[in-house]
Amino acid sequence: MTKGMYRFLRCVGLALAVGAAGAASAAWPDRPIRMIVPLPPGGGGDSVARLVSAELTKRLGQTVVVENRSGGSSIIGTQAVARAPNDGYTFLFATDFHVINGAFGNLPYDSVEDFAMVAQLIDFQIVLLSRPNRSWKSLADMVAQARKTPGKVIAASPGTSSPHYLAYKLLEQMAGIEFLNVPYQGTGPVTAAFLGDQVDLMFAGVGAGKVLVEQGRAVPLAVTGPERDRLLPNLPTVAESGYPGYSIVSWMAVMAPAGTPADIVDRMNKAIRATLAEKSVQSQLTDLGFSIRTGSPDDLKKLVVSDIKKLRGVIQAAHIQAENR
Repeated sequence: MTKGMYRFLRCVGLALAVGAAGAASAAWPDRPIRMIVPLPPGGGGDSVARLVSAELTKRLGQTVVVENRSGGSSIIGTQAVARAPNDGYTFLFATDFHVINGAFGNLPYDSVEDFAMVAQLIDFQIVLLSRPNRSWKSLADMVAQARKTPGKVIAASPGTSSPHYLAYKLLEQMAGIEFLNVPYQGTGPVTAAFLGDQVDLMFAGVGAGKVLVEQGRAVPLAVTGPERDRLLPNLPTVAESGYPGYSIVSWMAVMAPAGTPADIVDRMNKAIRATLAEKSVQSQLTDLGFSIRTGSPDDLKKLVVSDIKKLRGVIQAAHIQAENR
């Protein structure tokens, strides 16, 4: 076969492949879609994934099947999506662990390049809580005590790869203080240690934290986002309490394998945004303490890149070692 004939046949093959891909995209979806959740069943993230997937099933006319693949701080399920066919039938339900893992690095995938960003779903702040019997009642007073007694204020977190632990470390770096950081295996043991008066501080989701405050079992010191939270509107942010630029916000989003056709990504983005515009969906999510926060695929990519850069700086400055690696 001559080189000219080879090039001609190769061009024909490419044209046929592109045409087939276009036809497949036009028919999408014509079979069930997998939504891989890299978390165990029953938690807050799993609940959001199931709510959104059920609504997408109605909107897309095909079942969106939730498949839990937990383990390795979300790495196992995320890797499964990175390696899945990019045909529009496998999506990732991602949380901020996606950027935490990306900031630590040493992954079997690239947290940005191996994924097509689809849409953010929600975000939520965490609130810094103190035991009510401690001498301080504000963030400023707690920081002052931590400066007087370095390494004595006990801060509990669900592991060194959690947003809670990184939130402590960012505060330490910006305030020039040092906590005695005690990692536990999950948020349940953290709460038990806090309520058992074994530790001084804990971070919690604002919804759960508000309940403890109303019960008189915790004193709120600050929220971690860039603005005050609607559930605790009188509580200042860490940033406005003297540490401008401080921000740790958790979020959930949908991604797909890199190379997923752009028109499928666009259709899924529109379906997600329409789902989140439904008042019944908004009500259920806000009742769980979440804020609706969606946008374009480019918006999500900017968030991911920005968060990885910020958290990598915190991790490197504190010499934090990743868990489960």
